[in-house]
Amino acid sequence: MTLPKGVAIALVLQVAACSGTQKPLSPEDGRRHPDGIAVDPLEHPPDAVEEASAADGVVALRTPLGPEAAKETTRSFLLAVSREDLEGLRKLMTTDATSINPSTRARESSFYFFSRRFGRLDYFFLSNVSFWQEERVELYRANEGDTLWSDTVGPTASPASGSPASMNDALEPSDVIVRVPLSLPRTPAGQLLGEEVTLLLRRSGGRYVVHRVVEDFTLPP
Repeated sequence: MTLPKGVAIALVLQVAACSGTQKPLSPEDGRRHPDGIAVDPLEHPPDAVEEASAADGVVALRTPLGPEAAKETTRSFLLAVSREDLEGLRKLMTTDATSINPSTRARESSFYFFSRRFGRLDYFFLSNVSFWQEERVELYRANEGDTLWSDTVGPTASPASGSPASMNDALEPSDVIVRVPLSLPRTPAGQLLGEEVTLLLRRSGGRYVVHRVVEDFTLPP
């Protein structure tokens, strides 16, 4: 059967349009893609803390320092005293390090107190004697020595006029209390140290620094 000329041309154009321009289907086109999922932006991790409870949620705990770190700070402190090394002491102390006399309740900035002591007494004498033994040093974590610390410091007293000494003697979870019995002969100039010194060490980064010095010592006039 012969189609009319107009009909034949229309069919040819229709077939060409359907077959010549259509893009072949790929296997991926036939798959159903899952719906998108909303993702919260990443947050910075929380600051590290010394301790936490289950109710605190997600926390970052700081790795505790070992007892050797506390012993090292204690050794460095006593060595700096025996060398009258004020700069060494400054680097070992917090900015508000305070010396406390448990008998008189007198309080003074530790840095300035030792500066006055070095100016009046000869602490180089200590560099030639053994005035403390490491095996007699006692270490207490804050949760172990809170009663000892309260008994040692006693009631809070007002600092001397103009003294920058801080009044905050509260223990922090990472604090360490170090009790050091001292044994040294009297010098011609008199007493240089108390019979014992108790240090409150506070964490500063990866080391301990001296925050409080408790010593029954009064500088002679």
